[in-house]
Amino acid sequence: MGNRTFILADGENLVLRYQASLTADVQNREGTVHLPDVLVWHPEITKCAKYAPMNIIRASYYTTLVGDEPTIESTKKKITDICFNFNIGRNECQESGRLCPHVFKKEKNTQKTKSVDINITIDALRHTYNDSLDTLFLLSGDGDYIPLIQEVMRQGKRVVVGAFSNGLNQTLLHIADGFLDLDLLMLKK
Repeated sequence: MGNRTFILADGENLVLRYQASLTADVQNREGTVHLPDVLVWHPEITKCAKYAPMNIIRASYYTTLVGDEPTIESTKKKITDICFNFNIGRNECQESGRLCPHVFKKEKNTQKTKSVDINITIDALRHTYNDSLDTLFLLSGDGDYIPLIQEVMRQGKRVVVGAFSNGLNQTLLHIADGFLDLDLLMLKK
């Protein structure tokens, strides 16, 4: 099967930007899954056919939280319980999968840590250099990923970025092969 796609979601960035976007005039769109300060997801993320049908090998969600081991395990289970469908091939053949959690403990409720960024970078480069992906679908508006995106593309891989407009590094709009505006999927004005 072609177009082997890995989705790597920077949950810290996504949930921070999503929560900052919610106001009296902007609400969540139906179908959006939200756990405050931990998770935001919409099942339509995986159906981005305009970027070519995707054979999603894995969809990984990276986040951090303050809490004990039972809290971390409970959060991992909630993330794992999120299922999604995606189309492979031009014949709209449906496959399904579930999110793979990467939950890291943080000591106090700070805005953002580097553990998510570092682990996403390691995983993206590992899959790129092992030639186990054709497309990297990176969910984050963080400009810290610009060198990663450039390196993955230098290796002949496609990169699609999905992000909210709130806090989006504008360079991401121009360097990736495609861009998914998460405002359209998860927010209604």
